[in-house]
Amino acid sequence: MNLKKLLTSGHSFNTNEYELKLKFILFNSLLIFNIFIVSIATFARISHSQYTHAFIDVMYISLAIISFIIARREKSYFDKLVYFIIFFSYSIVTLSFYSGLNPVAGIGWYFILLMTTFFLKGYKEAGIIFAISLITIIYISYFKYLFTPIEIFLGIIPFLGSMFFMYFFAQVNQTLKDTIEEQKELYHHQAQYDGLTKIPNRDLFLDRLSQSIKSAKRSKTKVAVLFIDLDYFKEINDSLGHDIGDSVLIEVARRLNTQMRESDTVARLGGDEFAIIIDSFNDIQIVHNIVEKLFESMVGTYEVNGHNIQLSLSLGITIFPEDSEDMEALLQNADKAMYGAKNKGRNTYCFYSK
Repeated sequence: MNLKKLLTSGHSFNTNEYELKLKFILFNSLLIFNIFIVSIATFARISHSQYTHAFIDVMYISLAIISFIIARREKSYFDKLVYFIIFFSYSIVTLSFYSGLNPVAGIGWYFILLMTTFFLKGYKEAGIIFAISLITIIYISYFKYLFTPIEIFLGIIPFLGSMFFMYFFAQVNQTLKDTIEEQKELYHHQAQYDGLTKIPNRDLFLDRLSQSIKSAKRSKTKVAVLFIDLDYFKEINDSLGHDIGDSVLIEVARRLNTQMRESDTVARLGGDEFAIIIDSFNDIQIVHNIVEKLFESMVGTYEVNGHNIQLSLSLGITIFPEDSEDMEALLQNADKAMYGAKNKGRNTYCFYSK
């Protein structure tokens, strides 16, 4: 197994667990790094007959290996292990520092512990470790090694500086996260809503239709799918231009939305084709009433940039589950019914019939 597989193996992370996966990889990386470094230090101490420190290092290595294995058993273990490793690492470093570890090396290990906490748990938890470690370093340095206050201050300057670094890093990182979230929301909106009319597009319409059908099956209610095509819209574009045509489409979308219930969905499928989901009803008369209101509101004169435009529409209707229980079949049925309305002379509606 190569290093990359070693760092990422153990769990499958979905797309919403990117941050957790990153922390899992970082946790593994730190464990492997510490095991490697401490192993070298252990052999060096044994060769210099520093058996007490060597024993402490072996304890740490053993714990790190056990943690590395346990972290792969269950995701819920991983978060708890981080706190355990932080606490145990602090205890081991403090024990080594107090029992005669070189003071510079001791502060260096506290620094590694601080950075580990920051990247795995965040700035708040790192601040707690910083305060505890700083008090420990000052206490042991003053009473154990008899350093003067100025010597202690000079020794902990890099340690103090690390907190300023982490503070600014946390601020910049949060700003980047906020920016990324805003961009994700924007991209998500653009992917699901029509750029011109700002109403749901085909993809979002299909998703909502799928959800409506599932809900109707559970509640034993009906769903209606309406297909709308604007009559002679091509002539409007050809004679008055696409800007006027776009303004008409925007007004059509606005009028459709004002006539529908909050639970229903109005979408633009493309060009001058719109679709509507009438959700969760039992009485077919509800559909008749909505369609009649649509024609009263939609058919007539549109005043757009000084132009009076006469507009009508052809509308096809299909009902779940009577006509079909399959989403694709329902869409085809509504489309056929819409063409049935056109064949009747346009400016009317037609229910799907086998």
